[in-house]
Amino acid sequence: MEIDHIHRPSKGEFFERYFKRNRPVLMSGIMDDWPAKEKWTFGYFKNLAKEMQVRIEIGNVLHDRPQIERLGLTEYIELIEGAEAARSEDATLKDAEGVPYLAYFDIFKYFPGLKTDVEFSFWKGRFRFPIAWIGPAGTFTGLHWDVGHNLFAQFCGKKEFTLYPPESTPYLYTSKKYDIGSILSQVDSRRPDFQRFPLFKKAEGTKVIVEAGQILYTPRGWWHQVLALKASISVSCFAFGLKDGIMHALPGLAMHALHLGGLYRKSNCACHPD
Repeated sequence: MEIDHIHRPSKGEFFERYFKRNRPVLMSGIMDDWPAKEKWTFGYFKNLAKEMQVRIEIGNVLHDRPQIERLGLTEYIELIEGAEAARSEDATLKDAEGVPYLAYFDIFKYFPGLKTDVEFSFWKGRFRFPIAWIGPAGTFTGLHWDVGHNLFAQFCGKKEFTLYPPESTPYLYTSKKYDIGSILSQVDSRRPDFQRFPLFKKAEGTKVIVEAGQILYTPRGWWHQVLALKASISVSCFAFGLKDGIMHALPGLAMHALHLGGLYRKSNCACHPD
């Protein structure tokens, strides 16, 4: 299946052609008037909060054992800049291991003044949960699907998505591993074990490159994995209508509270080291 690429769609076009039909779409031009499009650089974030400590994931925590570190935001950005300067253009990224990732970062909680830099107005009237992703080339998020509809905005860098429709679920082996807001696959697509997961050979994914200034809509239930081809700054803006909020968001928040309290999947998650 090919993913449509459209320029500056109206809200009506987006909802009628894609949201209501549960179809992904790559959109350009929407971010052209956002201050963040030019403002959000690594240099800007490096000087935003020099003393701030952030939670860094190491590698693909959705499939590997979680490794977590804490670094100063400025120190972390400097690591990204150094890695990008040293990286050769032909460097392979598919087998990248141990790459540090500022993932699932609640950016507007820590920097509320940045809210005016973006405009996710397509989600007007819906509950919104914006989450940032900042990292070097080679960050990899394994196969999963999100319980919320997602507008993924790429501000800096470039990422490769591989998407699988909900009909591929029988081939992707749903995992019992816990991750907030997501359902995971047992299959590590970087090195699939076809003896354990033979049906994965039948899964047909579609690759989409998301460049700086573009937004990818990923509907709820669409499996995807994400590889950063260049050092990137991105924001996922998850959205829930009233019905979705009652059915999915509120139970998810309750489940996460139980998890943090050690009462739900305490030792099988993507967020806590052993």
